[in-house]
Amino acid sequence: MIWAIIIVIGIILDQVSKHLITHFMDLYQSIPVIDGFFDIHYVTNTGGAWSMLSGHTWLLTLISVLMVAGLIFYMTRTRHACMRLGISLIVGGAIGNMIDRVFAGAVVDFLDFIIFGYDFPVFNLADILVVCGTGLLIVYVIGFYDAVQAKLDQATEAVKAAEDVEVIQTESLQEEPES
Repeated sequence: MIWAIIIVIGIILDQVSKHLITHFMDLYQSIPVIDGFFDIHYVTNTGGAWSMLSGHTWLLTLISVLMVAGLIFYMTRTRHACMRLGISLIVGGAIGNMIDRVFAGAVVDFLDFIIFGYDFPVFNLADILVVCGTGLLIVYVIGFYDAVQAKLDQATEAVKAAEDVEVIQTESLQEEPES
């Protein structure tokens, strides 16, 4: 249940922030926040990250639907909190951007950073959710996967040992002469 709440909160924060931008700013308007480093810059994007697949909104929407469905399916199968939190953030962000694609035909972006002279592509809160969620999945894989795999290996060995005992007991019962 907590995971669904995290997803919904992510979607709401993303959509509210985009609504405020579209309501109070003109398209392509820029408001400097930290001069030379950070601007609020209202743009739209018909593509994915770095405008990849621009103009292929329905393909991106289909990919998002399949990805969200797969992640939710996987999330129901895992018990690890780090993995579930990461998936929840990714799903919230993906749905936030999918809403834009379906209802507006493009994603609203507005966070514009210039880092060491590089004008980073403009992004939004949904993108932040996806990146943070992906980061948590990387942390899970690097930090927890080996421990989880070791427990699975132990359980597999225990099951094999139990099966071996059962086979031996069955064989010994079959070898006993009937009186």
